[in-house]
Amino acid sequence: MEVSCSYGVQTLDAGSLALTNTDSGPKPSSLITNFRPQGGEHRESTAVRPHFYHHDVGFLDLNGPWQVLITTDDVTINSIPPWSWDQVIEVPFTPQSHKGLGLKIMPSEAVWYRRRILLPENWCNEAGDVIQLHIDACDWECAIFFNGALVGVHRGAYDPFSFKLDLTSGAACYQDGAELMIRAWDPTDEGCTFSDNPPIPCDGCCETGWQPRGKQALKPGSIMYTGVTGLWRQGIWLERLPSCHISQVDLSVDSGGSRISVQVAASCHHVLNIEIHSLSDSRVVGRVSGPCCTLSVVTTERLQPWSPEFVKLYRAVIALGGSSDVVSRRFAHRTLEVRGGQVALNGKPIFMHGVLYQGYWPESLLTPPFLGAIENDLKSLKDAGFNTVRVHAVVMGARFYSLCDELGLMVWQDMPSGDMRAMPTWSENRGIAEDLLSQERGVSQGTFDEIRRSPDSQATFQKELEAMVAWLKPFPSIVTWVLFNEGWGQSNTAETVSWLRKADPSRLVDAASGWNEIAAHPLGDFADVHNYEDNSSAYGPLPDSFRSLERMGFQVQDRVRVLGEYGGLGYAIEGHEWSQHGAWSYGEKKPNRNREVFENNLMKLLERLVSLTCNRLGGAIYTQWNDIETEMNGLLTYDRHFKLPVETLRTFSSSVFEGWRNCSGQEP
Repeated sequence: MEVSCSYGVQTLDAGSLALTNTDSGPKPSSLITNFRPQGGEHRESTAVRPHFYHHDVGFLDLNGPWQVLITTDDVTINSIPPWSWDQVIEVPFTPQSHKGLGLKIMPSEAVWYRRRILLPENWCNEAGDVIQLHIDACDWECAIFFNGALVGVHRGAYDPFSFKLDLTSGAACYQDGAELMIRAWDPTDEGCTFSDNPPIPCDGCCETGWQPRGKQALKPGSIMYTGVTGLWRQGIWLERLPSCHISQVDLSVDSGGSRISVQVAASCHHVLNIEIHSLSDSRVVGRVSGPCCTLSVVTTERLQPWSPEFVKLYRAVIALGGSSDVVSRRFAHRTLEVRGGQVALNGKPIFMHGVLYQGYWPESLLTPPFLGAIENDLKSLKDAGFNTVRVHAVVMGARFYSLCDELGLMVWQDMPSGDMRAMPTWSENRGIAEDLLSQERGVSQGTFDEIRRSPDSQATFQKELEAMVAWLKPFPSIVTWVLFNEGWGQSNTAETVSWLRKADPSRLVDAASGWNEIAAHPLGDFADVHNYEDNSSAYGPLPDSFRSLERMGFQVQDRVRVLGEYGGLGYAIEGHEWSQHGAWSYGEKKPNRNREVFENNLMKLLERLVSLTCNRLGGAIYTQWNDIETEMNGLLTYDRHFKLPVETLRTFSSSVFEGWRNCSGQEP
């Protein structure tokens, strides 16, 4: 493994990342999210990881005020002047956010955090205990120092990670405690900005800024938003574990719902005692004891399947070595398959109607502004009649997916994009390039359907994809992996789909949402069209979407026909805008400001969507749940005010489901 000391810390070598200066972008407004928290902001381990937690272990929340310092990226821990720590930030809010520092952070800069920690007295009296530092998310490179010594480095913006802290010195237990320092650095999109006219073909065309980053940009505007650097999402905490403890639990249920395979990763191989509990009534429906680390539990009754209409969850309570460590791991039983061009959940066809959700808030960007913010969003979404949410260009925290499990919301999970994008088959510029290059060099059409990442870019994408899939596997609400969106970062498509099917056969795969399929070869479980019916659409009116797709030479075959994105209707409300400049929505240079026009447009859209459900449509994702920065096409404003009564949205949703049932012959 190659090691470099670039950027001032010891880092795993992921390739050189050149840095240049960029002009500052728009500043966030002082909009405040409409919903307010009920009660305090106290957190426990069950709040940060509701799906998997230890019983009776120590939990120390490190969110809150930290000293913070912005330096150039070449500053090392030993060259920081001790008097320079003159700012304070509230973790987990990022420096770019209104609740953070309200600053623009450049790729030529690093963000340093510092805090002294004094452990609870009872943590210092148990010899052999393990103190684990957990960071829910840090964008993008995160180096951890404890009492001046490097503990470890993590690269990747979206997966949680942890490091064991060495407390042999005892400093964290006495006097002023120990010093915990974190250095974060993020290239964002430097050298790889979003473009409507990328290189054709793109062959290693991004030398920097190729890491998965989603919609984050140094110059936000249009479909790109303000980037984040450093600690974000659910923040940071310490956990005290016994020396003999469980670190991970993997569960799988057989198709009949009567046998559960439990695989445990533990620091010692003592006897396991496992009980399966029904969460709705606390009954024990199965138990087994045996040697660590793989056991099978035969249940006393068939597990009831999870669905949006019938939410049924279970909990495995696992004790290691009697009671040296006890953990709870939540799970559900459900089956997914494609049958006759429709998604079958638990053997029954289901229509997936949802919204695009990008996890931005006006005052806090990608970090929820308070503990109840996600719950408010998801309960409102469910109340509006949707049964699906597409998590787009971001990965949310564990609380989000746990709530989807509890509420009965199916999730399409995007792999956040990075690098450059391939041009679509209907692009005029691509057509010209194809003609020229095919004549000059004999280049085939498939060469243009995806990009070719540099080796460093491809390796980083695969590493972060694997980390996301492994981390999110426990959540039954996630039903679909969306690999690539609109050709962005799309490379090695066939190989990646093959890997994903083997890594997680329990979910469906949307290989290429709204864009190219390699040489028109069908991949994944969906034929996915994005149709906003505006001047940029290649598909025409909504009812013609899949006829147009097939005229382009794409093959639907027996896959599920879905609108991965549709709608995008604009409506801007004065007093609820992030900026007075650059506001837009699909099909409009300036967003509509008339509520009646917005509601009429939505009802006309409903008629066209219902018509399409009679053409074997299996799902549709409306763009989008809320406005974001200058993009004014949400059903809610950026600060979470409904633009129309929730009853109107519920009628809209129920009419879609009714239209699908009438056309497909499904019973309610």
